Amino acid sequence: IENIRNLAVKAKHLLQTLELHHCVIKVGELMSGTPELGPFDIILVNGAVNKTPDILLNQLKRNGRLVVIEPCVTIMHVVR
Repeated sequence: IENIRNLAVKAKHLLQTLELHHCVIKVGELMSGTPELGPFDIILVNGAVNKTPDILLNQLKRNGRLVVIEPCVTIMHVVR
């Protein structure tokens, strides 16, 4: 999911060039996810969030993984 249309278009072209046909690029709100395409084995959020979004957790398969960075008081840690 990309919220900047131009970046999404570039990503789609790159995936086509690399012949990666099992990937989907969608323009939209980053933290909304894509429930219509789920459930997912894994969701990777590229960037930090203040709180792990429940909406993304709900889009995982049973035993699925959500990888996201949550900032702490003095450091950042990865939540899996």
